[in-house]
Amino acid sequence: MNRNGVIKIEFSESTYVPDFSILSKLPAEAETNGTNDENDPKRRNLVGLKNINVQRDLMSVNLVVKSNVEREDIKYFLEVSEWTEQSISIFMNFTTPLLVSKGLERDEVYMSIINPYLFISQKTGQAVDPSSIKIHSLLPKMVPKGVDLGKVQYTATKAKAAF
Repeated sequence: MNRNGVIKIEFSESTYVPDFSILSKLPAEAETNGTNDENDPKRRNLVGLKNINVQRDLMSVNLVVKSNVEREDIKYFLEVSEWTEQSISIFMNFTTPLLVSKGLERDEVYMSIINPYLFISQKTGQAVDPSSIKIHSLLPKMVPKGVDLGKVQYTATKAKAAF
């Protein structure tokens, strides 16, 4: 996981990217022109990557807090930020990012796939075996949304040099 809360999971071989846009096109209005044509301008895409419920549809998540913060105080939301044939990126959006890995020990996250049929190998056509995949990440100290880590590090370096 990076300091912005993104976990990038890389696949060992190319997978098919689920086409949520085809599955989610519904009429924009109760009355349409009587067709189910996907190119009909009256149709709209109701589901994007950010609308996928990660913990219901993709992965179970176990956050292990090792710092001096109560587990209940660390709240987060999960979003799929990118899904390609080679990887999937999941954004762990912490409501209070400064609580993550606050102490000397870093907090951890463990994830496991709950819907293997969304991860199909292009080579074999088979779904992944969830029991063979272990996803684990140590959580770095987080940077609040909108904070440029490079600028903070530059300012800290200049301040240290001034002393």
